[in-house]
Amino acid sequence: MGIIKKIIFLFLITQSINGQTLTTSLTQNIPVNENNAQIENFSLSSYDASKTYKVSLSTSTTLAVTFSLVTTTGLTRDTGYLSWTNVTSVNFTGSPSNIENGLNSIKFNTTTDVDEEIIFIVVITEEVANTFYNPNNGHIYKFVSGAISIADARAAALASTYNGEPGYLVNITSNDEQNFIWNKTTAQNIWTGLSDNNIEGQWAWMDGPEAGEIIYVGATPTGTASGSSYIKWCGGEPNNYSTGENYMVTAWNGNNCWNDFGPPAFPNSASIGGYLIEYGTPSSAFSLTGNTQITLTQVKVDPNIIFNDVTKTFGDPNFNLTATSSGTGAFTFTI
Repeated sequence: MGIIKKIIFLFLITQSINGQTLTTSLTQNIPVNENNAQIENFSLSSYDASKTYKVSLSTSTTLAVTFSLVTTTGLTRDTGYLSWTNVTSVNFTGSPSNIENGLNSIKFNTTTDVDEEIIFIVVITEEVANTFYNPNNGHIYKFVSGAISIADARAAALASTYNGEPGYLVNITSNDEQNFIWNKTTAQNIWTGLSDNNIEGQWAWMDGPEAGEIIYVGATPTGTASGSSYIKWCGGEPNNYSTGENYMVTAWNGNNCWNDFGPPAFPNSASIGGYLIEYGTPSSAFSLTGNTQITLTQVKVDPNIIFNDVTKTFGDPNFNLTATSSGTGAFTFTI
């Protein structure tokens, strides 16, 4: 018995960024309840074969679907991504040809939910050392290592750009973002954009889309979050130690949490591991970054069933042949 599984390509779309194009179908049907259902027909053109590019693949869905890259030759996963197999997101780098081969080897494990949609997001951008693409918010992050003062770190972040988007010291606004940063950087004591330097005890983001937004008021043990603002202070922090600590560092002493630090109590930056620049706003459109969203609809697929060498002599009693498809259920044929 053979069952032919298909994904139907409804139409092809070519997205061009600075002359570089990714061609694929933006609407595809994919079989329900299948392991290793393949999507394909990705084509890259006008990408520089001598350059390395960064790719982010992710799904946006409530379904428990996963995907795998089968062909990974010449591809390197970004820090924090541990597998090519049965994942919901993965970031990696490679040459255009190796990226194209990898995209055309993607296989999905689908669920039994008929007519439910999966949004599969493919982002391709230039590879810049120590940069990370966050598929949860579409922002780019760049870690810069070294002992540096908060003033110099902030100035450097504000002076930097990525694909035409201005930078700012990172604003951490959700647990997903905090964990993304934690998993993608190995340094500790990293400057961020949170400060109570303007008004003691009022912690607000200094720059970026959240500039001026107060997220925490007070100090341990009586401080409180402002509304529903996200915070992740380490135990006993912020404590405004000694003459005062007016800035926030994340990954404090190698832990996934925040501490108030820096001047005036600690003007020396010897213990600082670096700073993190964030690029992106709700309206960002990175000029050299392609963002393609593919809608995959889980459907029942009519199987082609072939029975080989089935023989019945005239006059023999009838008998049944039964075949089962995970997409459409059982079929029984009476001969």
